[in-house]
Amino acid sequence: MDTALSIEILRRDWNKALEIAEPLGLMLSRDVDAPLVVYAEYVFPNADKYVAVFLCKDYDEQPPALDFANPDDLANRGRQWWPQMTSAPIAIENGIVLCIPGTLGYHTHSSHKAEVHKKEIWYLPRVLSIVGKFFRMVPYLGRGL
Repeated sequence: MDTALSIEILRRDWNKALEIAEPLGLMLSRDVDAPLVVYAEYVFPNADKYVAVFLCKDYDEQPPALDFANPDDLANRGRQWWPQMTSAPIAIENGIVLCIPGTLGYHTHSSHKAEVHKKEIWYLPRVLSIVGKFFRMVPYLGRGL
């Protein structure tokens, strides 16, 4: 997919994403140097800060990839930055997958490849809603998977 088109589609969805994020306690930003990277910052009540990273390459023809980053160094990403929640639907197999339709990891995971979904399921505002709910799963156990 054309990068300029992906950027334009993401720009189209941005105001709705901001509208969804605020009530969920998510602070959104985009990477100036990489306009298809979206950051969603969340701070737990104990002051632990998390940054969900959405890599929106080929948005909206394919879902955004989800990862978590070091809040102090957004280039440092991986399982050590994911929050631990007892009841979270997460699979750790060939990477970390949030087992809810809408992220690239879910749709490319071997157990979900045969599923057919309309692309609206990975519309950025919807995926932000999922991640906002993910942050509210309890109990929160700390950082790192």
